[in-house]
Amino acid sequence: MASRNYLILFILIYIAPNTFSQRNYSNSSSKIIVRGTSNLHNWNLLTNKSKVNMVMTIDSGQLKSIQYLSIEIPVKSLKSSEGKVMDNNTYKSLNAEKFPNIVYKLEKVNRVTKNGDKYILSTIGTLSIAGVTKKIKITAMVVIKSDGTIDFKVQKKIKMSYFNLKLPSSLLGWIKTGDELYIMFDLIVKQT
Repeated sequence: MASRNYLILFILIYIAPNTFSQRNYSNSSSKIIVRGTSNLHNWNLLTNKSKVNMVMTIDSGQLKSIQYLSIEIPVKSLKSSEGKVMDNNTYKSLNAEKFPNIVYKLEKVNRVTKNGDKYILSTIGTLSIAGVTKKIKITAMVVIKSDGTIDFKVQKKIKMSYFNLKLPSSLLGWIKTGDELYIMFDLIVKQT
């Protein structure tokens, strides 16, 4: 009888929590690229800095749901392929002094679909840029790796005008940026 009780206790303490549990995750690494256009050339912004907090449910190594997700990107960590002038125009357009972070917060996961070793997440959340918060739909591709880290990839087009942003320009307005941005986000999270 005592050995049966020890077996039940062992299962409850060591096995059950690992088969179905909510777990906290934070970013291990990130790469965010923002691509845009101008009447002169295409341009890129890049950062490897973000702060991610996430709570997910994993059942027997399978992603079941995400209960919480918050991502903060420091505006001044974004660096342009065109140098400091473009950086400063970007920071001014994003009102970086007053709103130092771009913030995404998950509101709802509409669907989790498994496709081979990948999961496709259909989500709705809020994106806050320069003090303007808007709802946004995002589809993410997720892979649970053998080392326990989880890779999220997102590609999304947005318009600066959707966030009431003044389109950056330079040389007395001679060079003007296009309204559409293409955002690529590659985030690797690990359990905390």
